[in-house]
Amino acid sequence: MSFPQDWKRRIDYLRQRGRYEGELEEEMRFHMACKAELTGDARRARTSFGNATLYREESRAVWGWTALESIAADVRYTIRGFRKTPAFAGIAISTLAVAIGGGTAILSLAEATLVRLLPYPNADELTLIFEGSTSQTTVRGDTSPGTFRALQESMKTLHSLALYQPYETNLTDEGEPERLDAALASANFFNSVGIQPRMLKEKKASSF
Repeated sequence: MSFPQDWKRRIDYLRQRGRYEGELEEEMRFHMACKAELTGDARRARTSFGNATLYREESRAVWGWTALESIAADVRYTIRGFRKTPAFAGIAISTLAVAIGGGTAILSLAEATLVRLLPYPNADELTLIFEGSTSQTTVRGDTSPGTFRALQESMKTLHSLALYQPYETNLTDEGEPERLDAALASANFFNSVGIQPRMLKEKKASSF
């Protein structure tokens, strides 16, 4: 049977469920009657016929939408349960909302930090190098200026190497002070990531 024919039959089953169920029952009764006539024992005929309930379920699975019907039945059962215990319903819905919100936040953070490339030219070529110690519990440590210069002089595979150290600072001017994320960086940091400082770009633009 082709895919369109299968869909047409399933839709017909939704519209004429009674007819399909009636034809199935009539066909099973016919087969059991034939077996009873051959064996002369109606009870033995029913036993040899097999599990009639299983045949009904298998037929419904072929005709209809068993998975969707099961989901709809579960939803109806859940709604009835919530109506009987509204306090439990509120707790369950709140728990689901927190779980879904937390999962969405974690996936968004993972997508932004692990999947999406940084907004720099050739971002896929950027890499982070850090210094660590196997004798200490701290995996990542600060790199000294001497080590940084030694790496700059000895590197052969990297196009450029820059040093930076994140920290927080207070911006004070007119109005209330503002806490900002900042970083101490080597002079070639912007060239290494392929961008120019905003003030330098504005200065170049104003010189033309």
